[in-house]
Amino acid sequence: MIPAFTSQPSDFSEASQSFYDKLTQSITDLRARLQARYERHFPGQSALIGRILEEAEAVAWCTPFPHLFLPDLAEAQIARATHAR
Repeated sequence: MIPAFTSQPSDFSEASQSFYDKLTQSITDLRARLQARYERHFPGQSALIGRILEEAEAVAWCTPFPHLFLPDLAEAQIARATHAR
């Protein structure tokens, strides 16, 4: 028997697109909050923090749950960068 969702691929596609859009917006919002938080802790390091968050986000998207991994990846990279100075 074919599952019901396969008989309505357009519905499934719309649901998938909706989920992806929400996830993308969540990641964008999370990244903005992380940027603001780290800029408060490390004033004058906006460009560095932006690059670190960009790299952390790229790695996070390679995981099954990017919104869960992004904060930890960012924190680890920020710690490395700030301790290296």
